[in-house]
Amino acid sequence: MAPILGLSKYRTAFGVWLDKTGQAPADKPRWIFARGHAMEAGILATYAQATGRDVQPNAECMVGAEPWQRGTPDAYVDSDGLADAKSSIDWKAWGPEGTYYTVAEAEAAGAMSLDVLAQGQWYLHITGRNWIDFVVALLPWREEAMAGALWESLTAEQWEIVQGAVCAHLLAKSDVRVYRIYRDQPVIDGMVAGCRAWWDRHIVQGVAPEVDGSDEAGAWVREQATGQDTPRASGHAEGEILDALN
Repeated sequence: MAPILGLSKYRTAFGVWLDKTGQAPADKPRWIFARGHAMEAGILATYAQATGRDVQPNAECMVGAEPWQRGTPDAYVDSDGLADAKSSIDWKAWGPEGTYYTVAEAEAAGAMSLDVLAQGQWYLHITGRNWIDFVVALLPWREEAMAGALWESLTAEQWEIVQGAVCAHLLAKSDVRVYRIYRDQPVIDGMVAGCRAWWDRHIVQGVAPEVDGSDEAGAWVREQATGQDTPRASGHAEGEILDALN
């Protein structure tokens, strides 16, 4: 969703199109994602203990009013909230901890990046909840770099054995902050309209987006130039679309 709206610093809309049409190459494992996944449970447990709230971890992909409106919030909180666990070494990307009632208020305060704000509003949209707490573990650079180097040196099986201890150590050294964002319906309405138009044109109708300057787009152009028969989205079957989302 964030790449489609031009808000992501990690992906572009062209990369999303490749993914949803089955043309994306297999992703090379990256430490930043392995770390985020491994630290999620510990961050949520710390949040539950500190707040006393009923935190229910979630791994189910939720579907909104239309089949393409999907997302997987990290946890449900009490009866009307959500929580999303994040770990980061970019301390400057996170501003004053606190509660924000609109996206404009959070943006003006420099609380977090626009892609995170959009992610939160999207999760609130598909779940019908009223607020989301982003629970952020800001990691010390040196400790995180050492953990990343260890991860690079281990096999997947070895990492499974040690990741609990490594992540517990990182979390103990981190500054954990909570940012609450409330539902901002005008922002949600604009996001849904923009994503719906993109989905209808580029997935349902099968029209390729404009090639951008991303590595993914460059690789796709080179592949096309070789004359290889790369699978393309037909847009003819709803089943294809739903499969592409998974």
